[in-house]
Amino acid sequence: MKEVMCLLRSSKWNATARELREAGFFAMTRHRASGRGKQKGLRGGEGEGGVRLLPKWQLILVVQDDQVGAAVEAVIRANRTGSVGDGKIFISKITETVRVSTEEFAYPALC
Repeated sequence: MKEVMCLLRSSKWNATARELREAGFFAMTRHRASGRGKQKGLRGGEGEGGVRLLPKWQLILVVQDDQVGAAVEAVIRANRTGSVGDGKIFISKITETVRVSTEEFAYPALC
C-alpha cells in the first residue's frame, strides 16, 4: 500500500475531486494548509521576511501499489497549468493499516 500526499492550489479542489472520482478513487482526506515553495509566497504580507503563505489543500489517499500511477495521473490532470505553484505529490510506503472499529489489519482495513 502507498500513501499519496498532495499539496495543491486551493482553487483546484473541485477539478481534483472530479478527476479522482472519475478514476475510481473515493476514499480520501483533505486538510486546509498554507505554505510556499519556489514562488516564495506573496510579498507584503505578515510573517517572516514580509512573506505571506499561500492557501493550499493537503490531500491524502492510501491506495494499492498498482493504483499509484492512476491516482497521480488524475491529480496531475486536474492541477497542471505548467506554472510554478501547481503543487507537489509525495508517495510513501504504508507498512500497516488497522481499522479501529473491527481491528482488521492490512488490506481489509483499507476497504
